[in-house]
Amino acid sequence: MNDRVALITGGARGIGRAIAARLSRDGADVLIADLDIDTARTTASEITAASSPAARVEAIGADCAEPGAVAGVIEAALVRFARLDIFIANAGITVNAVGPGLIATDLTRSLTEDPDASRSYLRQIPAGRFGTPDDVAGAVAFLVSPDAAWITGHLLVVDGGQTLGTPFPSSSS
Repeated sequence: MNDRVALITGGARGIGRAIAARLSRDGADVLIADLDIDTARTTASEITAASSPAARVEAIGADCAEPGAVAGVIEAALVRFARLDIFIANAGITVNAVGPGLIATDLTRSLTEDPDASRSYLRQIPAGRFGTPDDVAGAVAFLVSPDAAWITGHLLVVDGGQTLGTPFPSSSS
């Protein structure tokens, strides 16, 4: 990912944060665009401390649901980094897309940490666990890598097998 620049909307926390961290670890420069600029700045600082020394990670405040906001953050990426190679619309449509299953984040905590609800839900996931933001970030890192250069118009489902639609017995039965 060296010499590549990634813009990630909704990159301050959860799946977007994991994608930003992964791409930065892989050597890409990253611009995190998020409505919560304080969290985005904190995330950028934390990722910078843990990433490739050559990688730059910066943050910009933006509400990408507003008309014109996406064009504004793309322009910001071009001004700050002089190029843009990877655009991750964390909640939008792209040429290739990732369809995550239930990912354990602060937004899903009420389900993933509830013993009864999680037990029932996990019976539907052959992998036997909830996904993590890093699981999604790994799939995205693949889709934006040279290894996926011949993949276009694809939805990569990252759900531990849940879409198979088959309930699996729990390990305690």
